[in-house]
Amino acid sequence: MKRPVKKVLSALLACLLCLTVSGALAGSSAVEVDGTVINTSETPVVTAYTGNISQIAVREGSRVKKGDTIATLTSTKVYAAEDGIVRLFGSVGDSASMITAHYGAVAYIEPAVAYTISASTRNAYDSRETKIIHPGEKVYLRSTSTLTNVGTGTVTQVSGSSFTVDVLEGVFDSGESIGIYRDEAYSNTLRIGRGSISLSSYTAYEGSGIITAYRVADGSEVKKGDILFETIEGEFAGYQTDLTEIKAPADGVIGSLSVTAGAGVTAGDTICTLYPDENMRVEAAVNEEFLSALSVGTAVRVHFTYISGGEYIIGGIVEEVSASGYTDEESETDESFFKSVIKLDDITDISYGMTVTVTN
Repeated sequence: MKRPVKKVLSALLACLLCLTVSGALAGSSAVEVDGTVINTSETPVVTAYTGNISQIAVREGSRVKKGDTIATLTSTKVYAAEDGIVRLFGSVGDSASMITAHYGAVAYIEPAVAYTISASTRNAYDSRETKIIHPGEKVYLRSTSTLTNVGTGTVTQVSGSSFTVDVLEGVFDSGESIGIYRDEAYSNTLRIGRGSISLSSYTAYEGSGIITAYRVADGSEVKKGDILFETIEGEFAGYQTDLTEIKAPADGVIGSLSVTAGAGVTAGDTICTLYPDENMRVEAAVNEEFLSALSVGTAVRVHFTYISGGEYIIGGIVEEVSASGYTDEESETDESFFKSVIKLDDITDISYGMTVTVTN
């Protein structure tokens, strides 16, 4: 009875030995290495135009989408110097100097004062007082031919015996000769001169650089002080919009900022660096023992150490393995390590610098 028992025990021990050996062999193919989320290549974000930074819309480490505004440049604003009707030429993105060369200006204002008089004191009443003209004084106007065409005006410019008058009230004909007086009764002793009436000249508004925006509509009424258009220094922009805004060229994370609000920049200057999402990878140090198990093209599992207690796992593919190894001074062995780069199947909610464990 004892002999069969020994045979059974021997058989059980043999089975356990086989299981242990097979388990060890199976475990020997398992790979587990540490890694970090990195970016393989950063992209410089540059300005195409020259100017001053008016606003920085991001911070280092900010996540941005393609087309998000990173910084804004201050534009040069051209203001209306008078009331009137505006006429505009060109388009956003055009060179202001080219538009001016072709049309004479980027904008013209047809003055609200339709007529002006070029006058002289030569026909004034012969007195000291009537020979002295004051800019800004109100005057009374009367046609020398009909005597019925009357109105009022304001002296605008004085140069020696010559002066000009803006016509504020009255209906006159261009070229008509007008007597100018200091009183509504057109007293001869208060006649300060005579002149010829003509249509007021349009005022031309030029600019330099690239037209970035029009702030009024063509043909609209404008008031003195209204912004007509804006420009920024640079070359022809091909009819882009939002030329004062420096935008993210791709989805990603801001690496480092090179400018601050108020700083001056020149076309070609780097505003910041961007870590594009398409360049997000995991870098792991693989010891030479596991090189064959983590070759290029190998599918792996990336465990994120501090997400869901390490239970958050994303698949990946080994994309690159360095051709030269290095030794770790802190390692207790002399084995070499090789940098392995892994592309993740999904980067949603993943940040640079995260620690991971890579398994096959």
